Amino acid sequence: MVFGRDRHRAAGDWVQFTGLFNVAGIHHRREAAATFARLVKRAEQKGWTYGVGLLPEPDNPQDPCAIRVYGVAQSKGLFSPMKVEQGHIGYLPREQAEAVHRELIVPGLPYQAELYSIFVTDGGFIDVKIAVLGPKGTSASARKRRDSKAGETAKH
Repeated sequence: MVFGRDRHRAAGDWVQFTGLFNVAGIHHRREAAATFARLVKRAEQKGWTYGVGLLPEPDNPQDPCAIRVYGVAQSKGLFSPMKVEQGHIGYLPREQAEAVHRELIVPGLPYQAELYSIFVTDGGFIDVKIAVLGPKGTSASARKRRDSKAGETAKH
């Protein structure tokens, strides 16, 4: 079953910095990912807000460029007020984390993540697909144009 496709992009003028990719390490956080999936499914049915966020982990002993992915969803019980629930569901894959770190974090540019979809099987497999967003001028095509112009300038 695929769900979580209603885009809840942060306010602002964002472009897609990365292509779509699967969140890494979900199998290590299966309970948090399953909770996030349930919350998103319900939020989508109710018209509530949900999505994903990113948090750099410069002190991560495995990788100083590691970027945590956390799920966020509005939730409400029968007699309780609306609240926002968050949970660490995985990490950006190393290649995307290094690009975000090098081209957005180090220069001090803003960035966001956008949830593309959640796929859940009856057997409990969960796959969360996202993209990283950056400000105008940071899309893959803009970076490619900028790099090719820099290469042409270097040749002359």
